Amino acid sequence: MQLSQAAAGTNQYQTRQRIAQAPPAQLLAQVQTGNLAPQRCGQIWGGRCLAAVRAPKWSCGRHPNLKQRRDTALDQNAPPEILLALCHDPATGIRQALTSNTALPPEAVERLVNDKDPKVRACTVARCNPQQLWQLARDSDIEVRAELAHQKPDDPELLTSLAADPEPAVRIQVAFHPECPAPALDQLSRDPEQSVRAVAAQQVPVSWLARMAQDSSPEVLKPIARREDCPVTVLQQLCRHLDRTVSWAASQNPTCPPEALEYLAASDDPQLRQRAAHHANCPATTLAALAKDRDLDVRLMAAINPTCPPELLADLSRDKTKAVRRGVAGNQACPPSVLRQLSQDRDEDTRRFAASNLSCPPELLAELANHEDIEVRIEVADHKSCPPEVLRQILENKAHREYRTKVHAAANPACPPDALDLASSDDSDHLRQVIAGNPSCSTATLNRLLHDKSYFVSRAAAYNPNTSEATLAMWQLANRRPDS
Repeated sequence: MQLSQAAAGTNQYQTRQRIAQAPPAQLLAQVQTGNLAPQRCGQIWGGRCLAAVRAPKWSCGRHPNLKQRRDTALDQNAPPEILLALCHDPATGIRQALTSNTALPPEAVERLVNDKDPKVRACTVARCNPQQLWQLARDSDIEVRAELAHQKPDDPELLTSLAADPEPAVRIQVAFHPECPAPALDQLSRDPEQSVRAVAAQQVPVSWLARMAQDSSPEVLKPIARREDCPVTVLQQLCRHLDRTVSWAASQNPTCPPEALEYLAASDDPQLRQRAAHHANCPATTLAALAKDRDLDVRLMAAINPTCPPELLADLSRDKTKAVRRGVAGNQACPPSVLRQLSQDRDEDTRRFAASNLSCPPELLAELANHEDIEVRIEVADHKSCPPEVLRQILENKAHREYRTKVHAAANPACPPDALDLASSDDSDHLRQVIAGNPSCSTATLNRLLHDKSYFVSRAAAYNPNTSEATLAMWQLANRRPDS
C-alpha cells in the first residue's frame, strides 16, 4: 500500500514538472482538446500566465484567483492566445485590464470593441483603429461615446459627427477638444444646452465673443468674462450685466478696462466695489473715492492694492479700523515714512506687518531692532534685508529676554559668518542647532559643530547645504543605529 502511494506521488511530481516546463501554447492546445484538466493546469501553472486562461471547455469556468488573471491581462509578454482567451473572462475588471495592455493583438481589440459591457467598450478607445472608432461613435451607450470624445480623437470628421450627438455629455467633450473643427465649434456655440455653450465659450475665437456675449444664460457669459483675450467692449458690456455673478467674473479679469471699473465702483453692491478697489487697473481718482467707502472691506481692498498711490496709503494708514491699517502696513508700495509711523501703531499686528514689509528700508530696520515690542524685533531679525551689523548686534546681546530674537537672527541667511561663529559657542543647544543649519555658517564652524555634544546640533551641521557629501556619509556611518 505504501509502495503504491509512493509511486503515485512520484508520477504526480513528474506530471507537475512537465506542466510547469511546457510552453503556454502547447498547454492551451491540450486544455482545449481535453487532454489536460484545466483545473490541474491552472493550479500548477498559476504563477505564470496560463492561470488566467478561460477556455470554453473549462468545467470550472475560470481560475479562482482573480489577481492572477488580472496580472496576466496586464502582462505584455503574455502569449496572444492567452490574451484572446481572457477576452471571454466573466469578470468585467479583467476585460477592462486587457485594454491597458499595449501588446494586445488586433483580434482581441476587435472582441473587446464588441463586448457586451459598455464599460469595457469605452476602455478600448486607445487601442482602436479608425474603423473601430467610427463603430464606437455609433455605439448605443452614452458612456462609450462620451469616452471616445474625451480621448480627443484627431479625426475632424469624427469630431463633427460627435458634435451632433443627441446627448449633451458627448457634445461637451467635443467642445473641450482644442482642435475642434470650426463648423463643429460654431454648431456647439449655438447649442440648445447652456452647459455645452459654456464650454464652447472657452474655445471659440475672439471674433466670436461679441456674438456669444448676447447669450441669455449667465453660465455662458461667465467664462467669456474670464477670458483674458476678451475684447474691451465686451468686458464693458458684461460689467454692466444685470446678473451680479457675470459682473463679478468680469471684474476679476486682469484686462478689465478702467472705464468698466469706474462703473463697478459706483455700484450699490459692496462686493463689486471691493473687486474694483483691488483691481490693478483701477484709476487713482476712483481708488481715492473707494478709500473713503463706508464698507470696511472696500477700504481694505484699496489698502492692499499694489498700485495704490503713496499719498492715498498715507491717508489710509490713519483709518480708524485696524484691519485697514494692517493692509497698508503689508503693502509693498507703502512709503518708508508711513511704515515708520505704522511701526508705532497701537495695534500689535500692524507693527509686525510694518516690520516684515519687504519694502522696509535697512535704516528703518536698524531703528526697529531696538523697538520695545519683541514681536517687532523678531520680524526685524527675520527680514531678508536686515543689515548684517544689526544681526550681529542681536546675536551679541546677552539678555535672556532676547533669546527668541537671537534664534531668528541665527536662522537668517543674511547673518554674517563671523557673528555665527561667535554665537556657536552659546550654551543653548537649540541656538547652536539653528546656527548649524544656516547656509551662511563657515566651514570651520560646521566642522566643530559636527562633533557637538548634542546629537541634534551635530545632525543639523551634517545636513547643512555646505557640508560635503563625503563628510555627510562619514557622519551617517558614525551615527548609525546598532539595529540598522
